[in-house]
Amino acid sequence: MAAVIRGAGEPVAPGEPRIWDDATAAEVFPGATAPLTFTLAAEMYGRVCREYARILGIPADRLAQTDSWTPYLLGSFHGRVYLNLLHWYRSAAVTPGHRLHRRGLDAVLGAADPLLDEIADTLEPFTFDSRARRIRSRIRTTGVFVHRALRTESIMREFRTEFDRVCERYETTDYVHGEHAYAEYRRLDRELVLLWGRAAVLDALALILTGAVVALTEAYLPEAPASFRYAALRPRRATGSAGAAANPVLGVPVATGVDPDAYLDRTLGGPRRWLYDLVRVRAARCAEHRDTLRSSRDRASGIVQTMIRAMARDLAGRAILRDPEDVRFLTAGELRDCYDRVPLPDLRARIAARKTTHAAGVFSAPVRFATEGPDFSDSELAEQGWVPRAAIAAAREGEVLTGTASAAGVAEGTAVLADRSGDPAPGVLITESADPHWVAALPSAQALVVEHGGPLTAVATAARALGVPTVVRVPECSAKLRTGMRLRVDGAAGTVTVLSGVGRR
Repeated sequence: MAAVIRGAGEPVAPGEPRIWDDATAAEVFPGATAPLTFTLAAEMYGRVCREYARILGIPADRLAQTDSWTPYLLGSFHGRVYLNLLHWYRSAAVTPGHRLHRRGLDAVLGAADPLLDEIADTLEPFTFDSRARRIRSRIRTTGVFVHRALRTESIMREFRTEFDRVCERYETTDYVHGEHAYAEYRRLDRELVLLWGRAAVLDALALILTGAVVALTEAYLPEAPASFRYAALRPRRATGSAGAAANPVLGVPVATGVDPDAYLDRTLGGPRRWLYDLVRVRAARCAEHRDTLRSSRDRASGIVQTMIRAMARDLAGRAILRDPEDVRFLTAGELRDCYDRVPLPDLRARIAARKTTHAAGVFSAPVRFATEGPDFSDSELAEQGWVPRAAIAAAREGEVLTGTASAAGVAEGTAVLADRSGDPAPGVLITESADPHWVAALPSAQALVVEHGGPLTAVATAARALGVPTVVRVPECSAKLRTGMRLRVDGAAGTVTVLSGVGRR
């Protein structure tokens, strides 16, 4: 692999397109991500996807075809992680009901320009040498999927039990040297692939049911506001409405959010309401399972980090690394080579080049962009929206920034550009990424504006529950908006208007 990581490392033919989107990646990988974290995650995502296809009963020769795309589900540009979107649509086609799966994926992304069906339909995860064999395979995978979908609750219980058992074993292990830590890491890696592969049906079912809610909303409620479409995906809990205003701090919002249940009571009844509620309650339950799987990654990541620290100390002690912290700038393959083979002779030079690039991560990144072929220059990336942050002027009074409507309501307040150095002051919270860290700051926020991250990320979902007007996927907002500006946020229209003030970075 080249010294500086760019893209997914995929052998792409000249002129072959790729589409990159960060709506969900920004939540898992907020900000600049080190090469080791990215490559470990990319490998894990790909292997779990392959294991899920195997569990569904995909024939072995067809399963081998997935090796051409499953390792490349993620890409990295200037340290920011993106979904390799065409391959994610391919992964959706592994599951029966893939059209609804794609609709659910579109909802999670929150993109204004979902991939056209005539393009998505061409993205086959594998091919068959006859139509009869394709049909037989689809019948088999549909049967397996339906059987597992009917067992979601027991699958989730089994996953929690087994995952806790695995984690407790490694969390109580002392790693006496690097070789020990590496051997235990390889063992944990295999166990996690098997666990997450078996549970991936819950993730797929959550997206299918999300797609079904979107389809029913379009059929039954074509006039529903955009923010309702996301609020409806999480039915009201016993504690109160998911859309109720609950944020009187420092200025009451001009308008409150959409209460999906009250809206449905006014607009939908009879058998259609019964079907709608049945599907969305089931979708919400599967989304909770999906959140559990997501949180399990955080726990596993903590265990892996402990192992890597032990390996880093070992590699620095053997003078393979100058400093233990340099392990972050290896790739997963290079780390394995340090133990399974002979380390690359230019390893330190590669690390130095990556550290320089990582330190220079001062670009404002687009929420979605496209590339062609295997190679793309900085100038080509600049044409796609990769602009140095220092070159972006502050927004002027009256300027309107547009993103994706996420939580309805209108609020006016003072902009607070948040970073992780401390708790942000109350006001209109401006964040670069949909980092779950910001959920704790929402009770004192008048509104939320997110640059990288979709409407179904944890922080956007929590904002809807608290009645905090929210707009997500607002390009360059963390560079154009400055602390101290007076803003008006319309969460239903998806707009952020600068009312006054030049602000400060």
